[in-house]
Amino acid sequence: IPEKSFSPDGDGFQDFLQINYQTDTPDFVANVKIFDTAGRIIKDLVKNELIGTEGFFKWDGSTNENRLARLGVYIIYIQIFSPTGDVKEFKKACALAEKF
Repeated sequence: IPEKSFSPDGDGFQDFLQINYQTDTPDFVANVKIFDTAGRIIKDLVKNELIGTEGFFKWDGSTNENRLARLGVYIIYIQIFSPTGDVKEFKKACALAEKF
């Protein structure tokens, strides 16, 4: 995650969170979920998506209900798995902010 905070206010500057990935082989399937600090799922960003060896996902700050999430800290949970049963999990934090 190159920038740990973003402000989806439409001004063209850090309007989304970019989540970069890189794997050794191109046969991984990814799931990416966004949680609030209370552990509630805010957004199912990626569901069982076949990924290449590198790329990125973007979160625009929206919830599963297509509303803008509240300002605050969020946990990005990333799970990738391969057909051979190799599973990897990652957790990263980010902040949805606004300009002062």
